[in-house]
Amino acid sequence: RFHCVGSSGLRDCIFVFLLYFLSPAGGGKLCGSVSRQSIMQQGAGFEKDLLWEQGRGHLRTHFNIMAMVLNLLLPWGMFIFTYVTLTSALRYELPIVAFVIFTVAMLACAVCGLLALRIERRGQSSQWYGYAAISLTLAALAGGGLGQATFTSNFLPYYDMETLNQYVDVNPMTVRGQSMADVGRAIFVGDSFLNKNMTMGFKNYDMYCVAPIMLRDDQKIVDFWAAGINCCRGAKDFRCGEYANPAARAGLRVVDGVHRPYFHLAVQQAEAAYGVKSPHPLFFQWMQDPSMELTKLWEEGTRSFWVSTWTVLIINMVCVFGYSAVKVKEAS
Repeated sequence: RFHCVGSSGLRDCIFVFLLYFLSPAGGGKLCGSVSRQSIMQQGAGFEKDLLWEQGRGHLRTHFNIMAMVLNLLLPWGMFIFTYVTLTSALRYELPIVAFVIFTVAMLACAVCGLLALRIERRGQSSQWYGYAAISLTLAALAGGGLGQATFTSNFLPYYDMETLNQYVDVNPMTVRGQSMADVGRAIFVGDSFLNKNMTMGFKNYDMYCVAPIMLRDDQKIVDFWAAGINCCRGAKDFRCGEYANPAARAGLRVVDGVHRPYFHLAVQQAEAAYGVKSPHPLFFQWMQDPSMELTKLWEEGTRSFWVSTWTVLIINMVCVFGYSAVKVKEAS
């Protein structure tokens, strides 16, 4: 049986109807020896405009809008959820809780995959369930990976500095490092400078560079050091941070536990080479405005989030429409 769908479907139904009833097989006498089977073969080209029903089989060639919308929005939401989970303050303050939440999200993707397999074993169509399982898993992994990268490069140093203290008008000649153990941002007195004649580099694959922050050239105790990686060639060469900015009088503290031991070794070499003492060295990224640098870290991290979010939505939109179009073509 044929059921007409739309104006073009009605035209095709009439065409097949006339062919059949004008044929000898259908009782007509104008089509010679045309059989019903041949007529049906001629009418096969119109199946894309028809809804065909025969016995228990059904063939629907229209787009499944609800499935498309769900498979467009759910993976996008999963990406946002995992990304935010691994970049938020929760990730910084309670990392175990954040990773537990991420694990639960991955388990939800696995459940969706198991549901698709269960439907497939029952002999029912699981095409959109399978697509959902794959897209949700990829979205969760992408959100977790990009979120972790953004957290490490932008939000981790931001949260580190926000949780530490800020000191202003620090005199590098009279103030000692142990009295500023909680420093995150330091603004030194106006006459402070980098002594580029007492810089040092320690090489361990990378070059770890330090330069003393001093108030006078003859200063013998130095606890404050500008630091950087791969920005010097060794002794008496320093090109780290805003080293060429005459207005730079401040710094963000280096709190990375991986690199600090090598900066300590560079300071020990400087002590031996220049006859200074540094009983409690603190390391800083040399700059003019630490607060502006923190704002840049936050803005760059936020920009990365939005760029990644809209990129994922566009990619998933292309995949959903492409997948749906392929399935409609296969069905027709």
